[in-house]
This record gives sequence, C-alpha cells and structure tokens, in this order.
Amino acid sequence: MIRLIIIVLIGATLATAPQIEDDWVAVPQPYKEIDLETTPLEIKTNSAIGSGDYVKVLFYSVKSRRAGGFELHFNSTLQYEISECSSYTNFSTNPPADVNKIWRITKTRTSGIRQQIHCNDVEVLNILMSDTTCSSSSWSTFWDRNIRKMYFRFSDSASDFYMSPEGNWVPIRLDIDLEATPLEIKTDSALESEDKANVNFYTSQDVRTGGVYLHFTSTLQYYIDYCITSYTNFPNIPPADVNKMWRISVTRTSGIRLQIHCNDVEVLNILMSNTTCDDITWSAYWNRDIKKIYFDGGENATDYYRPYPVCTGLKTNWTSTMKTTTKFPVDTGTVVEVSCSDDGVTLMGDTKVTCKLGRDFSSLNEPWCSDTLIRRQPDRQTITENKVGTTRTTNNYLGFETGGALLRRQADSQTKLGIKLGQLKCVMEN
Repeated sequence: MIRLIIIVLIGATLATAPQIEDDWVAVPQPYKEIDLETTPLEIKTNSAIGSGDYVKVLFYSVKSRRAGGFELHFNSTLQYEISECSSYTNFSTNPPADVNKIWRITKTRTSGIRQQIHCNDVEVLNILMSDTTCSSSSWSTFWDRNIRKMYFRFSDSASDFYMSPEGNWVPIRLDIDLEATPLEIKTDSALESEDKANVNFYTSQDVRTGGVYLHFTSTLQYYIDYCITSYTNFPNIPPADVNKMWRISVTRTSGIRLQIHCNDVEVLNILMSNTTCDDITWSAYWNRDIKKIYFDGGENATDYYRPYPVCTGLKTNWTSTMKTTTKFPVDTGTVVEVSCSDDGVTLMGDTKVTCKLGRDFSSLNEPWCSDTLIRRQPDRQTITENKVGTTRTTNNYLGFETGGALLRRQADSQTKLGIKLGQLKCVMEN
C-alpha cells in the first residue's frame, strides 16, 4: 500500500528547536603587546584632511612605565606629535593624498634613538632624537625604555585597525548598534577593589558619542560621559553578588533615555536633559547614533561582553511579503505572530515564530506568503512487466496543479523518495 504525505515547507529542511548560543566575547586587552624595535607598528586610517580626527598611541615598557607616544592630527594639514619630544608639526614630506592610509612607525637604535614614519610606503619623517631635535629635555627618560606595550587612547578617532604581531589587522573599536541591541558586560570585581569598567561609545565614523563608567569603590558608582561627570551612587543599589551581568540600553522613544540593569535589576533609568545632566554639551554627543564601543586603558573590571540577545526585526527576506504588530526589539524566546502584507494572499506554514537572535527566528514550518492555489490531482499508475515475467515495476505519477501548470514526478514504489515541488515536499513509502 502506498501512503502519500504532503508537508508544506519554506525551506528544504525542518527547523530545529530554538537554541541560544553562549556568545560571550572576552574583552580585548586595552594594552596591546608590541616590540617596536623589532616589529614596526602599522595603523590603518581613512580620515580626511580637515576632519579634525586624531591618532593617539601611547607606548609603555614591560613594567607599564611610559615609553613615549605618537599622535597624528587631521587638521587643514596633516600634522604629527612625538610625545615628550615635539608638539604638533607639519611633516617635512607631505603624506600621500589617498584617504585610505597605512602608517608604519619604526623605532631603531643603530645610531642613537631614531623615529621613522612611513605613509603608504612613503617616508614622511626620519628623526634622530636628541636635545636638539626634541623640545623637551626629558625625552630620553621615556624613549630610552624598551617599548613592549601600546595603548590607543579613547580620544583616538582616526585609527581603524592595527597590525597584530601575528600579522592580522585588528579593529580598534567593536561594532555594536546600541540602540537596536543593548550591550551586556560581565564583571566579577568586588567592592573596594577600585576596579573600573570603562565603555566608550562612538558613531560609525568613530566620532565620540558618550560612555558609561563603573567604579567598584566602597559602594558601586557610575559616571556618564558628557552627562554626569562625577562618580555617583546608583539610585537603586545593585545586587550584592560578586558575579554581575550588566545591561546598558539607550532608547529614543521619548527623548534620550539611558537604562542600566545589573543581574536583571534596574539600577538606573535616566532621561537625559539639561536638568539631569550637569554637562551642558550632553546633547551634542548623545544625539549621535551609537555604532561602536571601546574599552579604554582605565578598564580592568569587564571580563566579557556581547550584544544583548534580542531580535531586532523580522528576517530580511520576510519583510517584503510579511508583517507583524510586534514592536522590536524583543528578547530571545519571544513568540512573534506574522501575517501576509497583501490582501488575498495566503500565509503558508506557521503563523507564530520564535525569536532566536538578531533577525533569526525558528519555526517548525517556516512561514511564506503564496497567491497560488495548490491542489492534488488523482494519482495515475502504470504497470509494466518484462516478457520473462520475473520483474515487475510499478510507477506512480504524482501531479500537482499550481496556477494551471502540471508538475510531474515519477517514483519507484519500491523506494522511499522525497520530492520538493517549489515549497512542497512529497514523501512516498510502501
């Protein structure tokens, strides 16, 4: 006996149950290892002349003692500064005009301490440091130290990537859309440890937009860059657990609102204004869209971070045909009801889907919208035998009419066969 099972699908396979991945990422160390005397430092920038952007890199010894630094300023002309040696100065050789630049900074000791800077392989500076070439007499105190670490200052707005010792380009700031997806960080610092969690916010073009700092002193305190500019106790005391999960959210539904949760307890909810912020420039920064974050050099409390696991909208390939009344973002595990956008169109598959992450949803039968009527035609069977009579083959023709077109597939009744017809899957068994 032949059984025909018809299953309506949008994809080739059935979706599995929702599964939330453990997607915590270790916070990059703000102090990067480097041996500047054996391996030059390479930095990528794409800032335009006149943008006002800065490259700001500080160097340190293996014992974290200052060992100089280097800055670039994309002013009306490109200028450089060598920490503890010179102030901002025009290059003796103009850097190439390309917006996309790769800078190479080299320190050598073959004949004294020499600094070389290349831009897109063009040497734009070669200086032998001395009491004559440096305006500060203390230059040698710093530059005589062996450089083993570097740190990009949070006010660096031009550096996009640096070359790691392994030869990989590493982003300086981390991509996250804070208004679509709250930021979660993990800490395990104790009160009175004096540890700090410092998260700085930037636009997609690396322009500062604010920041949130936490201080583990005798009480837990917060600081909102360009708004509340001194450490302040939380209005709601955070839970006493040493292991804490912080969630930072920025919304704009009724003004600019910053919310902070600690272990799911709301500890701060502030609507920014000239009354709640003591920095009158707050709106110039917080009105900017937050697209990147950076954990700066004062950071020693944050262990891990991740975008808070939420769904930010329907799948991209759904939005042209389907709609929902749900307001995004929604937490993972939230059930969302969908329907077709156009009248007279039939929703095939599930009407309810479950949020997994981002724009990813799970369902048993993924929904899709169809304006085509699907109905089964009667089976037609043919039987053939060979002349000897020892072999018998039975063929079944399955016909489905879709908008007047007949789709025919043939199946051997001795075989279990799955056939996809557009969004239709037919399974035959004896």
